[in-house]
Amino acid sequence: MTESKLNEPFSLFNTSALLGDNLRVSALDSGDSAADGWTVGVQHIAESWAEWRRHPNGDAFLFLLWGAAIVLTTNDTAEESAMNDLKAASAFIVPSGTWYRVMVEEPANLLTAVRADGAENQPAS
Repeated sequence: MTESKLNEPFSLFNTSALLGDNLRVSALDSGDSAADGWTVGVQHIAESWAEWRRHPNGDAFLFLLWGAAIVLTTNDTAEESAMNDLKAASAFIVPSGTWYRVMVEEPANLLTAVRADGAENQPAS
């Protein structure tokens, strides 16, 4: 884990911010992991996600900075999912334990804040 330093900017596209349960903020380089706190990052999405994700230990916060996307949510990836439209500057909260994936309508930048522990992934069929 990279320690955060005052007055040294970094890109949330390359490095996530860890908002630790100990009330400290640090930078996480790609490949780093953390056991507690929340990770905040930004990703450019030009294609729909090829997998479902869920976070059993906390809600997921999604904020679309620009672009357009649909967030699909379901309790079981084999069942029908709800469609939720996201436009630029809109946010969505995925409840803990809910499977979700993002379908891109227009290339977008998506800010996410999720618990650092316990993420699960499953390929979309």
